[in-house]
Amino acid sequence: MRCSATWRWFSRSESSGDNLLLGHFRRYEFHNKGFDILLESLAALQKRIARMVRARRSSSGFSWPQDTKECTTTWRHRITGEAVQDGRSAGIVTHHLYDERNDPIVQACLRLDLRNAPESKISVIFVPAYLDGHDGFFNMPYYEVLSACDLGIFPSYYEPWGYTPLESIALGVPTVTTDLTGFGLWAHEQLDVSKRGLVVITRTLREDQVVMQNLTAVLEEQARISKEALADARQEARRIARLADWSKFFDGYRRAYEEAAGRSNMRFSIMDTSAFSDNLFAGHQGAGDTSPQFRTFTVVTTLPEQIEGLRELAHNLWWVWHPDARSSLPNSIPRNGTSPTIQSDC
Repeated sequence: MRCSATWRWFSRSESSGDNLLLGHFRRYEFHNKGFDILLESLAALQKRIARMVRARRSSSGFSWPQDTKECTTTWRHRITGEAVQDGRSAGIVTHHLYDERNDPIVQACLRLDLRNAPESKISVIFVPAYLDGHDGFFNMPYYEVLSACDLGIFPSYYEPWGYTPLESIALGVPTVTTDLTGFGLWAHEQLDVSKRGLVVITRTLREDQVVMQNLTAVLEEQARISKEALADARQEARRIARLADWSKFFDGYRRAYEEAAGRSNMRFSIMDTSAFSDNLFAGHQGAGDTSPQFRTFTVVTTLPEQIEGLRELAHNLWWVWHPDARSSLPNSIPRNGTSPTIQSDC
């Protein structure tokens, strides 16, 4: 199976069963999707796992779509079984990036010493391509690659719902998510904590350092997990996934809509419109035309010339995933994920 061969070369082991395979597959939003927290946790785990007597080598596979060229020669040779220089690291990126020197993930891995050195207990693979079966590395559909993992890791800073961890447990992959996702909040009420099919890490009002330590503890426990316990965790993951059914969710959606509509009607009924009621419902008087007339308008805040450039920066999502962009924001704008547009327009 190609996936097995890929993991074997990646992890530098003749048996992929000797390794713990971790998967993280998201859009490239360095902070929002929790890449920063995950890489810090892997670096901490690398130091701990070196001291552990019973621990499986951890191989961490990531797919973060990015601007790329073709697969690198070294990785291609490892996959196909062609000869490579003994002791030579293939690096962490499977494809040539257009701007690898400034890539946040590559820079973070170098800073944290996640370099896939031969002696490393933690290996990182960065596949900057969509897993559509033709990525040049796995050459398998996303769901097949995800199914091969022992743990799915999705430590998001924010998700309205977050279908990726739900897809992961639906495939029987034990999964980690956070309580800053709609799915995590819902799933927390469904958990059997003892079976570890799904772990919901608290990120609400927690410092990143604390979140990183908690995630590291989860990964360390997973590195010690027995095959029997892993099988139980997979069954628990599927059990939770079966609860996330539209037939069970529909009543909740309906009640939420009815409550929102009721509150809107209540606010409108107590609104005193006597001072401007004539203008509130004024319509356009066309020449015999009784159809509604709609007009749009845009409110643009006037900024001093010295900081006018902030407008372009605030509306460019580059600040979300690139550390250099985040650090360039003024100290008056918080770096906790709050949109700069909210701050600059207030």
